[in-house]
Amino acid sequence: MKLKQAGVYYSPKFGYIITPYAKRKDIPLRYIIEPVITLKSQVSLEILSNKIVEVLNITKNAADLDPSEAKDADFWSSSGIKRFSNFSKEYRCINISEANNCFQIREWKRHKSGEYVGQKNDEIVRIPIDSSPEQIGQAVLKLLSIEIAIEDDTKQTFETLHGSIVHYARPSDDFLDLGDGGTDAYQIYEYEGNTKSSENYIAFLLALYSELKEEVVKKRWSQMYGELLEFEYKKVNDNSLMITITGKTVDRIIISNIYRDNDLYFEVMAEIDFSNTLAAVQKRIESEYNKVIDSIKIVKK
Repeated sequence: MKLKQAGVYYSPKFGYIITPYAKRKDIPLRYIIEPVITLKSQVSLEILSNKIVEVLNITKNAADLDPSEAKDADFWSSSGIKRFSNFSKEYRCINISEANNCFQIREWKRHKSGEYVGQKNDEIVRIPIDSSPEQIGQAVLKLLSIEIAIEDDTKQTFETLHGSIVHYARPSDDFLDLGDGGTDAYQIYEYEGNTKSSENYIAFLLALYSELKEEVVKKRWSQMYGELLEFEYKKVNDNSLMITITGKTVDRIIISNIYRDNDLYFEVMAEIDFSNTLAAVQKRIESEYNKVIDSIKIVKK
């Protein structure tokens, strides 16, 4: 059975670098594999924790390689530092490894050779293997002596026209905050990463439908987006969430969640232009949309 293991490198100046580890065959050594994840130093606890868990899960399925095949990823170059010995002067190293049905989390100190090494008297934080992502992140921050109550600037709120307060987590920095975009929207975030299209967005909207019947919504979508090659309408009635809808045209995917807003409703929508957007970016936008959806909390006055 493969064991999860990862490294978290931290510099107050540069931020975090999180690396997955895999094993070399027949010898008790390991190597760093891709993907290496970088984060800003002021990232939220939630994002840091989720990225650490993401990397740990990658290591569970990493293949063991012969020593001749195993080559460490040149991960420190992501910091802009060219030599590892200079990198280790700037970054502290937290090692996370699975052992005896728990995570052992410890800081490896820089040796005069420039390498990181563990010592017998190092402080080790042990937490259960089924700990939440936040508990893993908190253990890392504890060893780094960083205040756990990091200001989370991803948390956002707005008040609807019908008197509800909507709390949600802002999409990643790949999305540009457009405010209301000069439209009948509460909030629009446009994806501005690696894509030729400017038609990728996540938006909180007034649900401007005369009725929420399937045929009414489908007709409006056809008018707005063109012929619908696919259309799926599903009633949910899960607390405030009422309806989920997905549609597809020749060049875009549309996803919508419609929520009750006191006696009316509002809509959270994503539009993805797949004709001009790489498949990996499409998945990233949809993943960010799902994170926003999962974070929504509605408080009625």
